[in-house]
Amino acid sequence: MATGSRNGDRAVFVSVLVGNLLPLAGIAVLGWQLHEVLFVYWLEVGFIVVLYSGLVLFASREPRPDDRDFNPPSLPIPLLETRTGQIQPVGWMPPIYRRNVPYAVGLFIWGLVFWWSLSVLLIIFSYPEPVETGAEGRALFGEGLAAIVATASPVLLLNGIVLLASQLLFIRHFFAQHAYETLSAPMIAEIPTRQIGFWIVVGVVAQIVVPLLLWPVAIVFDAKSAIESGIPLITIFAKVTMEWSIYGGRWIDQSDGLARWFTPSDPQTGSDGR
Repeated sequence: MATGSRNGDRAVFVSVLVGNLLPLAGIAVLGWQLHEVLFVYWLEVGFIVVLYSGLVLFASREPRPDDRDFNPPSLPIPLLETRTGQIQPVGWMPPIYRRNVPYAVGLFIWGLVFWWSLSVLLIIFSYPEPVETGAEGRALFGEGLAAIVATASPVLLLNGIVLLASQLLFIRHFFAQHAYETLSAPMIAEIPTRQIGFWIVVGVVAQIVVPLLLWPVAIVFDAKSAIESGIPLITIFAKVTMEWSIYGGRWIDQSDGLARWFTPSDPQTGSDGR
């Protein structure tokens, strides 16, 4: 990788790192709780789903879904059934391939569904006030939405905007380095899908596994408040670990350990796609 490209990679990673470490300041200065930290990262997941749904359209490599161990969902559009040809929206952008539309639509729709479902695990379950389910669960949506609205604040939204800006820097890097020429639509769609899976695991660990494991400690040593403050720190550490793994797998010439989970596999070479 050229030196200029590496410098650009590092600049993108630094912007991502800064945005992901801002919740530490929120905890130290503003007293953010777990649901507020998770709200920021939940917003970012929504941004990623939308942005990657657009990036999928530009993938120039032919999809080979039968060769993949994991294939993101696709949703064919009746009026766009043809999978051949391309469209050049403007001269300074790469072409959009019609064959990628089902993957883009599938990622957008299913990604947003799972993103909203993720709000239950990341925000509603960690919200300090009880959420009423009501008869037949009708109030779950209303109370859940109220919990999300109550959690949102200008500072949290500003942190979300910083994370969005870092993602936009990556998209700029994506086009500048012609990454779309080395990836297929399923390979790009796989990236946010795997990140959603990561957050499902983090949500379960942060809100169920860790509290259960540390509950005896909280009882014996009367350390409930310390444990409640520590869980958001564990969540931030997990998120930074994920970003470092993505950096290692996608941008530097390594793909070991956790990076393999976040780096889409290349069915045509049997290696990780970059």
